[in-house]
Amino acid sequence: MAPRFLSRAELDTVIRLAPLISIDLVIRNARDEALLGLRTNEPAKGCYFVPGGMILKNERLADAFARLVKTETDHAASLDDARLIGVFEHFYDNNRSSGPILTFASGAGRLSCEC
Repeated sequence: MAPRFLSRAELDTVIRLAPLISIDLVIRNARDEALLGLRTNEPAKGCYFVPGGMILKNERLADAFARLVKTETDHAASLDDARLIGVFEHFYDNNRSSGPILTFASGAGRLSCEC
């Protein structure tokens, strides 16, 4: 079955019943500075955060990693280019549910771009 985005209703049900799984990309430039973006949506709207996103239904971890790097940075990288930093949980008062967001933080290495 091909990976797909859940409908809004499906996602709301999942958020209510289970933790979300996402990948956060810790990307550093040659000066060891981390790439951050200002969030424009909840949770954590208005806060700086590393790029990343949710893993899709039926999506392999390696495919999710490559998709998120491309979508968030317009660069290509594979999971083989990364190293796992750790698994973290985030709880937000303004999340659509009170459940946790579990994050696989991965060092996506150094991209050959100036941040």
